[in-house]
Formats: sequence, structure tokens, C-alpha cells
Amino acid sequence: MAGQEIYSMLFGRDNVEIKIESLAGSAASVIAMANKSKISPVAMIMIHNVSAFGVSGDYHEMQKMKERLQQMNAAMANSYVLKTGKSLDEVLKLMDKETWLTANQAIELGFVDEIMTDDTQFTNDIGGLRLTDEIRQKVIAEKAVQEAEKQEILSDLHMYGV
Repeated sequence: MAGQEIYSMLFGRDNVEIKIESLAGSAASVIAMANKSKISPVAMIMIHNVSAFGVSGDYHEMQKMKERLQQMNAAMANSYVLKTGKSLDEVLKLMDKETWLTANQAIELGFVDEIMTDDTQFTNDIGGLRLTDEIRQKVIAEKAVQEAEKQEILSDLHMYGV
């Protein structure tokens, strides 16, 4: 359920890019379908059928549970269908097999949009927030101004006998 909620929150937003850095399996694979996505060359995606734990009851209850699980599979499969353009039947077959995809296979089958490149990412020390190159360049320019002001002050110290 949490995977569905996260998917729904991210779906179609302009300011979201999903990065798969290791394994997007199970609910994480559904979340990865919500928007534009990149995958590390060494990462994987795994999709499988919905499962239920702690189920009990007679055969009538088990039949109901089977139907619920099939409905849940179809609901989850919609995320893969929308992302890949594959048919619901194709996706359900992949889920039935518990399919593991390398980065290249994920690209080939349409589960992700591109493989990450080796672009350097800069983060701050508080919370690991990603810094844009624009922000980084602004900070470098501000430090250069501060350094110039410092050198100007130091060069004037001889007037004071220092």
C-alpha cells in the first residue's frame, strides 16, 4: 500500500527524477515507474506478484484471497504498463516469473528511461542535498570575491606597520 501511495504522489510531477542506484525490487519497482527514471549501470529492477502473509480460512476464503491477489497484481501491473507500453498480459507474465532485470534489460524493456552517466554529483554536508552546478558556481564566485577582498586588506597592512 505504501508503494502505491508513493507512486501516486510522484506520478506525472515535473520536478521528479527517479534514480535507481542498487535494487528497485517489489514495491520500489512500482515507485520507480512513477516518473522519468535513471538506473545505475550496476543496478537492477525486480518485479513479482503481490503476496499475502498470515492467510487463514477455508477454501472459500482462499478463493476470495486468490481473486483479491489477482486484482492487486493487475493494479500494480498498471504502473509497469504505463511506463513500458507493454500489454497487461505481458507484464503479468513477467510478474508471474519474478523477473530480475539488469540496467541494460530495464532500458531495453522500457522500465527505465536511461542509464546514469559518471557525472559528478555534489552534495552539501547537511542532509546530503544535491547541489546544482549553478549553485556551486555561485559559491565559487563568492569565495573568489572574498579572497580578493582578503588580499586587498593584507596588502594595506604595511600602512599600519604590520
